[in-house]
Amino acid sequence: MKSKLVLCLIAVLLVSAPLPAQEKKTAKAVKFATPPVIDGVLDDEAWQQCEPLSDFIQLFPDYNQASAVRTIVRIGYDDETIYVAFHCYDPDPSGIAAAITQRDGDIADDDAVGVAFDTFNDDNNAYFFNTNLLGTQDDGRVADNGRSVTNTWDATWRCVPQRTEDGWCAEFAIPLRVMRFKAGENVTWGLNFLRAYPRRQELCSWNGPLEDAWRISQFGELTGLDVRTRSKRYDFIPYAIARFQENEKSDAEAGLDVRYRLSSTLSADITINPDFATIEADEEEINLTRFEQDLEEKRPFFLEGSEHFDQRIRQFYSRRIGDIPWGTKINGHLAGLDVSLIGARSDPAETSGDTAHEGNNATYTVARAKKVMFGSSNIGFLAANRRWNGEDQGSLGIDASLFFTRTLGMTAQFVRAHGPEDDGALAWFVRPAWDRANSHFPV
Repeated sequence: MKSKLVLCLIAVLLVSAPLPAQEKKTAKAVKFATPPVIDGVLDDEAWQQCEPLSDFIQLFPDYNQASAVRTIVRIGYDDETIYVAFHCYDPDPSGIAAAITQRDGDIADDDAVGVAFDTFNDDNNAYFFNTNLLGTQDDGRVADNGRSVTNTWDATWRCVPQRTEDGWCAEFAIPLRVMRFKAGENVTWGLNFLRAYPRRQELCSWNGPLEDAWRISQFGELTGLDVRTRSKRYDFIPYAIARFQENEKSDAEAGLDVRYRLSSTLSADITINPDFATIEADEEEINLTRFEQDLEEKRPFFLEGSEHFDQRIRQFYSRRIGDIPWGTKINGHLAGLDVSLIGARSDPAETSGDTAHEGNNATYTVARAKKVMFGSSNIGFLAANRRWNGEDQGSLGIDASLFFTRTLGMTAQFVRAHGPEDDGALAWFVRPAWDRANSHFPV
């Protein structure tokens, strides 16, 4: 009875009216014949072709008020790269805060700037790139109109800041190849810029007011883009390791990672005996609870698209998959859907200690699809299965993130488990919520 009630509620919500349109600022894309030199000095002729974007609006402390400091941003592109230039005016340049140097560190307490791109203009998914005066890079992905934010995704891009007499500047060069995007002529992307000014504990944005810093449906727009997939379609990353020790048998192993761009929106990955030994080690923790430790995923094969598996009732936790002899994945945007298909092999006995089944590899299959509906709302489907020792275990589920107004929304999920134990077990939740920039109230 409860499950039928949940499904009925979701069906009613899905036919609800979309959000009313919000007025958005617009930036006209300028294509450079000669790109600027990325040195933190904004004296290149290319920048003079770009419209200066300013009039930032506070998210806090004074919601929907003009920023207390002036910020000017310029943006342009060429066939391979998006370029962004920030000029951050400061009444007291000697007070600029810059302390964080670790990649993806928390630079929110530093003077910092950032840019976010909704490359499909779907009000649901975005990439972000942030830096401070020390050039520390913080990048990541946003999904579900800001409800899922992760900086475990890393890209290769450049940023160079420079202190000036009236504040500081920063130049970004972000290769198009690191993002999936809607390609073609006269394309529009979602766009926003952020600036943190810690002396006032201020966070402000170019387009706003925002109910949340990552509320993608409230971004502005970058119009007139002419972007194509011109970069190479494939990457090969081979490796080999050999060990030689006196009085011991020599040992060697090799592996290969292959990524192929099927289009500007979709890619395929194949990994064979991946070298996960090069990944940053987990911090050691002593777990005295009965609950499983929640470890951050750091392996590149599982990172791309991981934000789409961020659910309230978690159906897929990639860290349960140990070292894998091989894996395949298709990830991206296809026929209006965000899709992620994963297949991998692993030996659970290596991590569980169950030597009775040692060498009996498990096969993992995961399928995820999400559809943006009614503006910034979405509905998703996820199927996950592990086949080991002749038995299947996993779950099927649907979930929805719904936005009715700027402040009223709902998340809902229904999951059915299958396996040798608790076959047919159900889990569900429905959670309306009222969210504002300075308050949150679950209904």
